Amino acid sequence: MNNRLNFLVRKNKGKELMPEYESELRSLLISPVFDILTLEETDAITERIRQRDLGRNEKKILRIPFQDKSALKRFCLAIEKNDSSKVFISLGYTEFCGIASVNDIRQFNPEFSYQDEHSGLIVLYSEDLNNRLIIDFYAENDLYFYDMEIGGRRWTNFDSFNT
Repeated sequence: MNNRLNFLVRKNKGKELMPEYESELRSLLISPVFDILTLEETDAITERIRQRDLGRNEKKILRIPFQDKSALKRFCLAIEKNDSSKVFISLGYTEFCGIASVNDIRQFNPEFSYQDEHSGLIVLYSEDLNNRLIIDFYAENDLYFYDMEIGGRRWTNFDSFNT
């Protein structure tokens, strides 16, 4: 019963947060076309992600100045050239509203603004959930940065990431 109650609380909170969540998604995407999966579908995807060990093949780029999006753009282009499948997008409100999906990485806007997502954390997953890109952005001493963490065998092998 506790799990059901927790689910219903999340669902009700999601109804309240949905307009802001959709606004954040529109700010982070080039195209306004996206799907938001149900909480049941999101929970199933989250469980599948937990079962995978993406950290084994993870590489990091730390403390990139936020205004320098060249590494992020190169990486998104590499995904675009090598993996044209659907991409799932997880943001701070995903737990309450559902994970979003877009047709491919080309819909993600690597030139997003710092204010476009409230939690400072964007996670992109390949459709098969075997690869992920974590974009963690933050401020330190009035300077803005983002960290990129890449997990999964396929996405960590892209040459553009190694440049």
